[in-house]
Amino acid sequence: MTSRRRKLPTRRSPGRKASRSGLTREADAGGGTRFRSLRPDAELPRIWRQSELAGQVIYRETIPPGPERDGVVEALQAELRARAARLDISIDALQSLLLAHEPVEFINAIAIPTSMGLRDAGPAVDDAPDTVTWPAKIEYLVGLALSGPPGTGHAPTATTDKAISLLGDVFDGASAKQLLGATSRESTGSHHLDEASLLFGVEHLFDRMPGYPRHLEQIDAEVFDGHRSFYVDQIGFNPADVGRVVRRRATAAQKRADHFLPIVNGAMRQDPETAAVALKELFATLDGTRLWGPASVASDAGIAAEEIEAMLAFFSTTFGSQPAFREPTDENLFRTRPCIDLGTGIFFVPDPWALSAAVHLRMAEEVAAHPTGTIKRYRHHREDGHERLVAKAFRRVFGDPLVGQGRHYASPSSGPGEIDVLVRTEWPLVAEAKAHGLTDAGRRGAPGRVKRVSQDLVEKALDQTHRARMYILDEAGRSFSDREGGAARPELDGEVHGLTELVVTFERMDPLGRQGPGIVDLAGYRVWIICIADLLMVVDLLPDPGAFHHYARVRAEVATSGPVVHMESDVLGAYMKDRIAQVSARAAAEPDVTVMLGYSSSEINRYYTDLELGLDADKPATRVPEPIVATLSATTTSHTGVWVDAVDAVMAATPRTWRKWRSFVRRHKGIAVFGLSDRVEITSGPMPEITRSGDGRIELRTRERRT
Repeated sequence: MTSRRRKLPTRRSPGRKASRSGLTREADAGGGTRFRSLRPDAELPRIWRQSELAGQVIYRETIPPGPERDGVVEALQAELRARAARLDISIDALQSLLLAHEPVEFINAIAIPTSMGLRDAGPAVDDAPDTVTWPAKIEYLVGLALSGPPGTGHAPTATTDKAISLLGDVFDGASAKQLLGATSRESTGSHHLDEASLLFGVEHLFDRMPGYPRHLEQIDAEVFDGHRSFYVDQIGFNPADVGRVVRRRATAAQKRADHFLPIVNGAMRQDPETAAVALKELFATLDGTRLWGPASVASDAGIAAEEIEAMLAFFSTTFGSQPAFREPTDENLFRTRPCIDLGTGIFFVPDPWALSAAVHLRMAEEVAAHPTGTIKRYRHHREDGHERLVAKAFRRVFGDPLVGQGRHYASPSSGPGEIDVLVRTEWPLVAEAKAHGLTDAGRRGAPGRVKRVSQDLVEKALDQTHRARMYILDEAGRSFSDREGGAARPELDGEVHGLTELVVTFERMDPLGRQGPGIVDLAGYRVWIICIADLLMVVDLLPDPGAFHHYARVRAEVATSGPVVHMESDVLGAYMKDRIAQVSARAAAEPDVTVMLGYSSSEINRYYTDLELGLDADKPATRVPEPIVATLSATTTSHTGVWVDAVDAVMAATPRTWRKWRSFVRRHKGIAVFGLSDRVEITSGPMPEITRSGDGRIELRTRERRT
């Protein structure tokens, strides 16, 4: 049931060959050596089969109903019961072991290798399928350490190895208990709500990925930077600086660690004693990266020490602060307070990236604690910043003239209406930005909370986008204004041939992307629901109007017709390969089974991780030739009635077709016509243009090459 979430990029050094407590060596399939921290999650009997289509698109489908499936379900339930029965024993053993030892040393021995991920001989590796659950496990381990007073004993390798094994057992048992609870719990009467609640619970247990760090920093900058003085006055620091501090601290720590790496790598075989000394110093340096003093962090980050001290205090707790904490599904104080105040002026930060992930969770917690205080302005800053950033994202793709923010209209049938973002193409995109949050109970899958946020967010957003759809398509509405009752002017030209609706959430709420409409009795409604961090990712990788517009329409269709998807990066990764065509066709051809898109984020993960590491990053691309992309971009405003048809033909073309086109262009120096599809032809001319001929065929003209 676990979705494979991409792991927060960490600054991992190329070629690191090291072993320490908590880090185990294993041979990989290629005969090399990899280093693993936490053990893999135990496999369960599978009610699905995994397959691979041409183009390396991976998908899974459930076993069809029948005796084979019944047998697998029975075996699965038996295994789940056995694992759940061992949960309390595993927790007791892990807690006793943890509380008997000095916690900083104990946790670092496991957390630091975990942050390194898996390494092999290459400069970068996509380890997300293997390491996706590790941040959640470290969060739980630290949460358990907060359940009692800190111990004092030294933790040898055998002890931390035992803890790693117990930690895996705890999560196997907690997952089993969660799945058994979901299947035994009385249905809410809505299978959409039941499934969304389960998926939220699974994500709460395993997933700690709110987005790639560079996108989180963009979000925080938009929300907080314009109000810097307010936040410094209220809480002592600007929350937008949290991500910057983490990044700059990591960069500084990496430079310090890099001093020892050539010594370790050069002496590993020739001089083991020198290597051992250098390795000890390296890991002492790494241990120090988790101990944050305001002065040293301020020096690394270039931010005032008093602001750093306020920041660390705001996100901190102490050992012994949650004595009732026990299971991974319990509310964990460490999730919103990922620093531990050691009482010496030093703060222990086991997972620095967890700080940037906690910014808005902690701010929401602060507002809830002071509902009448001036800090409640954060809600307005969040809402306004979210809407601005959504509009900016669309402007990056379509340009300022085509993107309107806060557009008001007067519908003859339903009265005044407003849409947050309108993209003024001949097939408009209408987007509603929603900054609602989900409580911790909702994150853990409480059906009542999931239903409430679906009503507040999905239902209201779809009411707004649907009313805009009716106004534009059914009532031929073309005029909009800056404010309700203001002077309206035409903003859409000519015929409108369709419309795609989007809902952009502030927080990640992936289960609502598919199940949200069904929860509010709108099952089958075509809408693309995406969080702002993922929208920024899509804009990064599909920055041209043709590709983005096509993806938006495909994405809304996938949400309705399948395959089942659990994260946007997998959909985008599959889109880069074959526009999700093959697995979508498979889902349509197999109505009796559930077809789920498999892990397809590898190239995207590698791209963003390489960017974080400062390596040459290979950006995933649609592989559409640049002259074609340029023509589609130049004709976005033409309103010829055929732009979308041309886009569809272009995006459906295979790499083999584009190879033929390039060969055709090389052979024909003058004007010649290349048949892209049965309806679209490509030629060249003095200006990029898309036109329809008398016989209905579409001609896409690229700018002719000057010789």
